[in-house]
Amino acid sequence: MTRPEPTDAALVARVRRGDEAAFALIDARYRAPLRGFARRLLGGRGELADDVVQEALWRAYRALTADDRPIELRPWLHRIVRNLCFDEHRRPAAEPVAAVERLRLAEDPSSVVLRRERLT
Repeated sequence: MTRPEPTDAALVARVRRGDEAAFALIDARYRAPLRGFARRLLGGRGELADDVVQEALWRAYRALTADDRPIELRPWLHRIVRNLCFDEHRRPAAEPVAAVERLRLAEDPSSVVLRRERLT
């Protein structure tokens, strides 16, 4: 006969008592669903979703070991992931500079030569 899976509340209590194996069970239980949730929120960007979930789980572990406030684990983890995904959407995207713009911003070669001659 197999033992029943521990409840989320039992796992949270065990993590708070210092049982790292309990957090491994939380990770195993929720990483895949959280990754799918993050992928949907991030438009299918799987690699970024992996990073978000990793950060969310790290934050969750720190929070669980920091205090004893009541937590409904599943919605709480999803909320952390959602907030991190929103942060990613707000992060300004690096826009590539067009080649013409780079040329416009670059110094012309003659001014570079004159500046070097003055320095020597």
